[in-house]
Amino acid sequence: MYSRDDNLERHYFVWAKSQCPFCVLAKRLLEEEGVEFTFYDLQEEQDLLNEAKNNLKWSTVPIVLEIRSDGTQSFIGGYTDLCEWFKKDPKID
Repeated sequence: MYSRDDNLERHYFVWAKSQCPFCVLAKRLLEEEGVEFTFYDLQEEQDLLNEAKNNLKWSTVPIVLEIRSDGTQSFIGGYTDLCEWFKKDPKID
């Protein structure tokens, strides 16, 4: 895992479903962290979601990636992985 203290700009990408509780929690966590992110709601786009899952070898949503300004990227995983990334306890409503 890369250090988040290296002064690189970061942008997060989330592939998700708007009606998925863990996806909503991931979006909320990113908002709370005040980071830039793009949330792709693929609720009605199952083919695109399946393609993302296959490409990243991840079977659930959300799917979260971090892209740094130097072009490097890190696959984070899902909501609980995102919590670990930001060193936060998962809040499961």
